[in-house]
Amino acid sequence: AEQMLKKLGHKVRGFANPVDALTYINDAADQVGLLITDQSMPCMTGLELIGAVRELPARPSTVLSTSVPEASTVADYLAHGVDAVLPKPFTMSELETVVRKQFELQPDGQQPRVSGG
Repeated sequence: AEQMLKKLGHKVRGFANPVDALTYINDAADQVGLLITDQSMPCMTGLELIGAVRELPARPSTVLSTSVPEASTVADYLAHGVDAVLPKPFTMSELETVVRKQFELQPDGQQPRVSGG
């Protein structure tokens, strides 16, 4: 996803470790408007990362990528504060659509930076 987002012209900061992503978002909250994370990661799940990010004062929009996009699971993710779910595998067009929708929902109309965890 990181390379796809860069090809689409977005500023991206990728992380292999969700703890590092959380630290970055906490330290640079005003620079991160969108978090895209995978559900399956080391140390914590994507849903756990999103839960931790939701506790921060400046909370970015969140997109959870998962290979289990069943309707009941998606509804559960959304109920737990995920802003959008991106089923895997996804195309560049699908990623762009989800990201564009999150940008449109930004309160200040600015295009946020994208972080991946």
